[in-house]
Amino acid sequence: MTEKLHVDDAELRELLHLVSHDLRNPLAAIVTNLEFARRLVVEEEVDQDLRESVEDSVVACDVLKRVVANFDVLAKGRDVNPTLGEMSVAIVVQDVARRCRERAEQASLSIEVDDGGVTSQAMLDKSLFSLALENLIANSIQHAPRGSAVSISVAEDDTAIVVSVGDAGKAVPPDHREAAVAPKSHTPKGRLGPTRYGRGLSLLSARAAASLTGVGMELAGEDGAFVMKLVIPIGSHTTSG
Repeated sequence: MTEKLHVDDAELRELLHLVSHDLRNPLAAIVTNLEFARRLVVEEEVDQDLRESVEDSVVACDVLKRVVANFDVLAKGRDVNPTLGEMSVAIVVQDVARRCRERAEQASLSIEVDDGGVTSQAMLDKSLFSLALENLIANSIQHAPRGSAVSISVAEDDTAIVVSVGDAGKAVPPDHREAAVAPKSHTPKGRLGPTRYGRGLSLLSARAAASLTGVGMELAGEDGAFVMKLVIPIGSHTTSG
């Protein structure tokens, strides 16, 4: 067994899925222990630096959970079987935003949500849609200027429910937007040069998760007003609230 190991694409995807599975249990144990430690440092008089260290570790684990989920979605690809259920888009958006607020505050940012009074229900895989939205928020947190806000809005017209995530950071240039959500463009050989999408896989992972639950993704705007959208088609997908 001295020859170079060859792994084809299908085998590689399966191996990556197994790696993500292997990471989940130890990560879950770390999260459980950190939450216990977090309660203790709140209840007891402890050193402020220790308290901040625990809080930072909890936020870091939240990021790792998203990375592992992305790993799984990218590895399994079309083999993912979405579990569709009827849900309020606005409520899901509020829930994901709430989970991301601590991460935003750590980066000296705020998160502002406007649900637009939208009450429509959508048939979605909640975990996949939430993962897509969380990735967009994470991208904004990474690129928004410190002290600014990440804005999240929900709007509805005759064709779709649109969830938008915006920030005041630099935009992905219009001629790079297709590349920003294409796998090849995230490799060293395929990258189009320094741009917002080149740091991490949040945009690619958002597109992958969204597409698996029948949701489109769009990039729009300009420097200082960049917007990422999740587009839920009305008709086959949604019902009035």
